[in-house]
Amino acid sequence: MKKRHMPPFCIFSQRKGWFGSEDHVLNMTNLEKGRGYLPEKAAEYRIDGGNHAQFGNYGVQKGDGEALISAAEQQKQMKALILSALP
Repeated sequence: MKKRHMPPFCIFSQRKGWFGSEDHVLNMTNLEKGRGYLPEKAAEYRIDGGNHAQFGNYGVQKGDGEALISAAEQQKQMKALILSALP
């Protein structure tokens, strides 16, 4: 198998990785602490209007914010971000 270089990325529902602006489930304190473990080139994207539950159609999540965009729109944006990270 041919070895390919792929920039590091990770998926969160906030900050280093991908997250929704209305995600209130993700522990931001732990996320802040964990940033130092990620490679310098790690990407960070915020999906405006997205929440935690809509990343995987989890249904209502205790403590989550109300999404301001549809699940389909959030997942469309997430798909585009993932595809853009692939070589």
